[in-house]
Amino acid sequence: MSNLRDLDIQQFISHDTMEGWGSVLSHLTTNRLQRLRFKVHNLAWREVINFKQLLLEPHMKSLEALYIPSRLFPFDEDAGVVLLRPDVLPNLTSICDDESPNIPYIYQNRKITRVILTWTNSSTPRHLRNSQTNLTHLSTETPNAGLLSFVTQNLDIFMNLRHLGILFFEHDSIIEILLDMALLSPLPKLSSVEFYTHFAFRELDVFFNCIRIRLPTIFQFFYNGKMWRFYGGRWKPVHGSFTSWEVVNAEVVEDMPLH
Repeated sequence: MSNLRDLDIQQFISHDTMEGWGSVLSHLTTNRLQRLRFKVHNLAWREVINFKQLLLEPHMKSLEALYIPSRLFPFDEDAGVVLLRPDVLPNLTSICDDESPNIPYIYQNRKITRVILTWTNSSTPRHLRNSQTNLTHLSTETPNAGLLSFVTQNLDIFMNLRHLGILFFEHDSIIEILLDMALLSPLPKLSSVEFYTHFAFRELDVFFNCIRIRLPTIFQFFYNGKMWRFYGGRWKPVHGSFTSWEVVNAEVVEDMPLH
């Protein structure tokens, strides 16, 4: 595993496999690991892996993206001390922010630019504002009707935003959706938006062009689970499906296969 770059540990594995991964993570020899995600909720992981010790391992220094649910890595004084160390996760730029007490410590002294939120109910995202970070990618894990208000009420900390998702529009009116989208026009670098609606549009290219009149920097949409890119003067669908983790933590390259 000396060339391992991405490690994504999912929920449904046995306890024996869990223990095996605990051993693997403690003895990795790679210095190229870039993305590590624990998409798990089983508290037994806390018995298998010492997450504070894991963050101190040499192979974690190259890490750029990290997702550890707070229930697996509960806050205590020692955790805060570890996270404040400048030699811990020095290259980290992307996190899943579940508003746990650990999160403000992760933002400190690190150039966090990509965030997956599990919340949008804070009127003032203090740790985002205090970190003085320049977010370029912001997404929730699932469609969220409150995300648009959250962003538009805090525009000053999102002025470098390039990707935003996953918006959810409850309207059944195209006009109302267009008016809502127009609220994002103060974001000068926004080029990609993911959103869901209750209904399907018959003429997507017309709808996308209407949005683009109001948001001329947009060249990419993820709409109801499918990706569309503005290419050669037309909107074209792109093969594949993408999770919020993949969208936030990997550039969607120009030469992706098009229909």
